[in-house]
Amino acid sequence: MYQEKFRTLIDQVYDTMNVAAADRTYEVCQLEVEGAQFTLAYSTTDADKVISFCEYGVPPAERRAEILARLLEVNVLSYDSKAPHYAINPESGAVVFILQISLDDLTAERLIELLALQAMGASTWRITHFLEDRELALEQVLASEE
Repeated sequence: MYQEKFRTLIDQVYDTMNVAAADRTYEVCQLEVEGAQFTLAYSTTDADKVISFCEYGVPPAERRAEILARLLEVNVLSYDSKAPHYAINPESGAVVFILQISLDDLTAERLIELLALQAMGASTWRITHFLEDRELALEQVLASEE
């Protein structure tokens, strides 16, 4: 039942986004939304879920350790494997945001909205690498010591 819903949903997303030459094998769905690359896949462990992989990009080499440490700090809030979390694509070295989305009552329009929200996160990460708040806090501490 859910696998058929996934296939129908992918068809509707492709149609809504006017993706004419889309690969409709239903193994994965490759999309670009708001400048971010997505891979959508049907969950092999939770039949009622679609998994979204949003590629954020490769961290700059000069700050890689600091950026990856920050992502691990963010991941500490992801206390189970079903929670949204960050990972590294072992093939490309890119940071990936992974989110499981329930297929129950999910429409193509709602899925595209969710992908657009994830794309905003990717866009922010590409600018700040989520380090901006730490640097601002450090500046405030230094200013208070003067």
